[in-house]
Amino acid sequence: PGVDIIAVVKANAYGHGVAGVAPALEAAGVARFAVVSVREALALREIGIRRPILVMSHAFSGDAEAVIEHDLTLTVHRAEMVDALSAEAQRQGKGVTVHIKGDTGLHRFGLAPDAAVELAEYARATGGLEVEGIWTHMANADEADDSFSARQYETFEAVRKRLPWVAYAHAANSATAIRRPELRYNGVRAGLALHGVLPPNTESR
Repeated sequence: PGVDIIAVVKANAYGHGVAGVAPALEAAGVARFAVVSVREALALREIGIRRPILVMSHAFSGDAEAVIEHDLTLTVHRAEMVDALSAEAQRQGKGVTVHIKGDTGLHRFGLAPDAAVELAEYARATGGLEVEGIWTHMANADEADDSFSARQYETFEAVRKRLPWVAYAHAANSATAIRRPELRYNGVRAGLALHGVLPPNTESR
């Protein structure tokens, strides 16, 4: 209760067909969607998805116009992207929400803790942007020994304490959401579990 389901529908809903899966998930009440690219996010808008959509990986300054026009949420990773979004938001007379990804040990896109805090503060001070969320990704959530998740949790908590004004946090994929309730935060990014696949080492949970 009180935790959003963030439906991950990347890669054409894991090959199931996003045009069928995403509307069904929206009708079922998922709070948000998440995809890898701006192109995937725009495809969701084209089929009528209205819920918030988070782009989890790289975007570029040239994407700013479409991002703001279609109310997408970007994971920003550099000041240049923040500046491009701010300029375009002011041009369109709209606001834009962004998330910051902290790299806590997976080393797949994201910023080291100090850099994540620095960029969040920079974006906070830049016109037209709302830093809505901060997130991370667990490195071995579905392995038999997921103890490294505890270290990542500590790192992520340290970042969150430095950014108490950021309202929304998410860290759990399907396996983490099942195995580690303390990492559910405001939302869980359910991907495999929403597409009929139980992650390894979660069968007894």
